[in-house]
Amino acid sequence: MGGPYNQERKHDRVSINVTGDLVSATSLEVINISLGGAMIESDTRLDIGKTLKFLVCLDDRKLLLTGRVIHSSIIRSDENKRGEAVPIYKAGIKFNEELTGEEREIIESLIK
Repeated sequence: MGGPYNQERKHDRVSINVTGDLVSATSLEVINISLGGAMIESDTRLDIGKTLKFLVCLDDRKLLLTGRVIHSSIIRSDENKRGEAVPIYKAGIKFNEELTGEEREIIESLIK
């Protein structure tokens, strides 16, 4: 993955492209994830510095993760059911807390 944010990353990321839900009832797509954070896309504005809780569903396992928006930008617009343009945001999330043993194990299983 290119870009200026790689220079600050402590953990390798792996592409997973799974769906999840923001706890605020908005859907999102997790583009990639590491032990330190994730890249997500959402149709909800994701302000830099905002703390998010989001649920990631991996087969029968679910991770409830908390992180802070490090960077965010509009990457495209999609059309909703009414034909209106909806901006899609891409954001880098840094996890706020140390992962639990189970969360770490699940993410590490994706990386290997």
